[in-house]
Amino acid sequence: MDIYDVAQFFDRLRVADAYSNVFLFDCQMDQYDVSERDSSTGWRRTCSAKEVETPARRVVTIDSQAYLVGRVEKDYLNEYVIREHMLLHPSDGLFILGSAKQFISSSSALVSLHGARSLRKEQKEEGESSRLFRVYSVYVGLNEGVARDQIIKSPDGVYYRVQNVGIQTGQYKTVYAIELGGSALTEVTYIASSGEYDHVTDLSGAGTPVLIDAFFERYQANYHYMTWAAERFQNGDRVLTVSAEDAPAPLNNDRVQVAGDDYRVLSVQSDGSGCWELHIRPATMNLGIDT
Repeated sequence: MDIYDVAQFFDRLRVADAYSNVFLFDCQMDQYDVSERDSSTGWRRTCSAKEVETPARRVVTIDSQAYLVGRVEKDYLNEYVIREHMLLHPSDGLFILGSAKQFISSSSALVSLHGARSLRKEQKEEGESSRLFRVYSVYVGLNEGVARDQIIKSPDGVYYRVQNVGIQTGQYKTVYAIELGGSALTEVTYIASSGEYDHVTDLSGAGTPVLIDAFFERYQANYHYMTWAAERFQNGDRVLTVSAEDAPAPLNNDRVQVAGDDYRVLSVQSDGSGCWELHIRPATMNLGIDT
C-alpha cells in the first residue's frame, strides 16, 4: 500500500451536488483551522479527498447538510498532489432571489439558491429616527448572479434589498443587504389623482381605488435623488415599489393607502425592472406640492 492509497483510505462520507443530488466523490470532514470559533468564519468546515469535484453552483450535501463551497487547496508530496481540501460553509437553507417586479408578480423567473446569513451591523436611521436597522451579509455560491437592488427572501420569510456584492478571500460571493422585514411585500390601495372625465361637469374625479401588491420600504433603504430638484427626504417618507402593469402611469399627487395610513406621491422614477419607485409622504404632512 503506497501513500496515495493511504491518503484516500478513510474517505467514507458521500458528497453530492445539493441541487441535483448527483454523487460527486467520497470525503473526510474536519473543523476549519481558525482560532476564533464564535465568528461567522468559525462555522466553516473543510472536507478533503484524494480528488474533489466542485459542482457548477458550488453547493454540496454531506450527511444531509448543505454546504457552500469555497476555495480548494491542495496537499503535495514532492511534485504530486496527494489530497485536496475544500472550504465549506453551512447553508441556512434555500433563499429566493429576484427583482422587485418578479416578486410582485410571483414570476417563475425567481431563483432559489442556498445561502448563509450573518448579521453585519446595526445602523442608525440618521435624520429619520433614533431606531436601528440591520445590515446582513448573505453568503452564496461564487457563480450565482446577484446584482445591486435585487430582493432576497430568506427561508424564514424575511425580505432584504441588496446594496452591494463582493467576494471573500474564501471564494464565497458576499451579498450586503438591508433587512426590510417580513411584511415589506404587502397589499396597498392605489388611487389615481385623476379619473375618467365627466363631460357634463367638465371635471375629472379621483380614480377608482385598486388593490395591488407592492414593496413598502423605509425611505433610507431605497432612495435615489435623480435630479437636484427632487423633493428631499422628510421624517415619515417611504418608498413604494409598484409594478408598471398594476400602475401604468403614476403621477405626483396620486394617493396610496397602506395598512390604514394615507400617503401622497411626491415623485416617480423607474427601477429598471418593470416597476415604478414612488417617493410617498403621509397625507397629513406638508407635501411641498399643490393639493
